[in-house]
Amino acid sequence: MAWERLLEKDQLEIIMDTDKGTVMLETSSGGAVPRYVTIHIQNEQELDEIIAALQKAKNLILSLN
Repeated sequence: MAWERLLEKDQLEIIMDTDKGTVMLETSSGGAVPRYVTIHIQNEQELDEIIAALQKAKNLILSLN
């Protein structure tokens, strides 16, 4: 397994598994005993859907300002 960290923040990591060609979004609740949720993105269509939803969220935030 060859992982490449694409983004590393306090409560969010985006990791590419270059062997499998998949992406993992890992979120943490933070705090003393963090809980983790990992979302495995298996293909380009799933990734495109997430990107489109994030772009829509960004546009909505911008329209509120």
